[in-house]
Amino acid sequence: GKIKITASLFPQYDFAKQIARDKADVTLLLPPGTESHTFDPTPTDIMKISNSDIFLYTGENMEPWAGRIISGAKSAKLNIVDVSNGIELLKNKSGHSCSHHECSGKHEHNYDPHIWLDPTIALKMVDNIKDALCDKDPKNKEFYINNANEYKEKLKKLDSDIMNYINNASCKSIVFAGRFAHLYFINRYGLNYKSAFKGCSSEAEPSVKSISKIISFIKDNGIKAIYYEEFTEPKIAKSIAEQTGVNFKI
Repeated sequence: GKIKITASLFPQYDFAKQIARDKADVTLLLPPGTESHTFDPTPTDIMKISNSDIFLYTGENMEPWAGRIISGAKSAKLNIVDVSNGIELLKNKSGHSCSHHECSGKHEHNYDPHIWLDPTIALKMVDNIKDALCDKDPKNKEFYINNANEYKEKLKKLDSDIMNYINNASCKSIVFAGRFAHLYFINRYGLNYKSAFKGCSSEAEPSVKSISKIISFIKDNGIKAIYYEEFTEPKIAKSIAEQTGVNFKI
């Protein structure tokens, strides 16, 4: 039968589907909008992973709960793949621990795990998934290699398109009204940013001082839009937009 793959998050889920195509059944473990740091897998989730041939996750900095599943995995057929293997993680520039707001503080880390936001790093994620498929299904090795190479060319074009667009942009500053998770994107394309929160901060609300700085930055630099995360109530973005006259976008 087909290889069964369970992926924790959408990026590796999508990458695996592009590489394996009709050779595998790929399942997404966390529904969109689920907080990955504090996700608590149910017995059904654990069974789903245990019955898979390959489990793809982003690493301990993104899914600390995966360690419990890995340590308890007894299936000889299960290949557990950390898709961040071989990738050097960036430290949060603020030095603030990334302990998302739902977290009680038990999980903290100083590294940004959102590696897929740099297409050149996503290339390595694709290779890690491709290698796992080749190891599990060597008779179709060439198929996986060809699909991975084809997809990597698309990622390279995406990177080139973004780079060209930003190089020709009159403004190279971005303002976020939410929890900042775009360090790899900013780092890759040489952008400046202002954020209401320090990284993936555990703060419930940004400080008045932080908001005032953002408002001044928007007015001084002619910023046209402020961004926020999907699946969140954009009350901070709305407040800043009302005071500055800018648009707010997901």
